[in-house]
Amino acid sequence: MEILKSKFEFQNQMHELFVAGLPHFNSNFNRDAIYSLLLVDDIESLATQQEFCVALQGKKLNPYNGEDEGKIFHEFPDVEMNGKGTMYYAGDTTALFLLGVAKYLKLDKSKAEEFIKKHELAIHSAAKYIINHIQKGVFIEDPSFSGAEDYSLKVT
Repeated sequence: MEILKSKFEFQNQMHELFVAGLPHFNSNFNRDAIYSLLLVDDIESLATQQEFCVALQGKKLNPYNGEDEGKIFHEFPDVEMNGKGTMYYAGDTTALFLLGVAKYLKLDKSKAEEFIKKHELAIHSAAKYIINHIQKGVFIEDPSFSGAEDYSLKVT
C-alpha cells in the first residue's frame, strides 16, 4: 500500500498520505482515504489521515472553496476548476472523519483517547457542522452555507 502514498507539506510539516487518481491527480482525496482505511486495520495511516483532517478542518466561511466552520476537507492540495477551489466540495467527508474516530477507538483505544482529548474541539466542531446542516431530519449540503452561489463541480 506504500506505493499509493505521497508526501505533502502543510504548515511546515510533511504528511505521508494516500493519493488517488495517479498518475493524473497527485492529491489526497479524504473520502477515498477514509473509506479505504475503514476497511483495513492500518492504524498508523488512519492516525495520519485523521491528524491531517484536523489540520485542514474548516475555520470560516469561504465561498471560493466551500470551506465552512467544522467541515472536513475533500481534496488536498486545493485545485481550481471553473474559477473556484475544490478543497471543501464534499458533504460526506465530515461524517467520514467521525467514523474514522470510531475506527481509531476500535483499533487502539488508548491512542484514540489521546487523539480525542487532544482534538476535542475539532471533533465537537465536526459534529456541530453536521447538526447545523440537518433540516427536517435530512443532512443538506448547499453552496450557500459557505456563502457561494455554486460549487466548481456539480458532484464530488
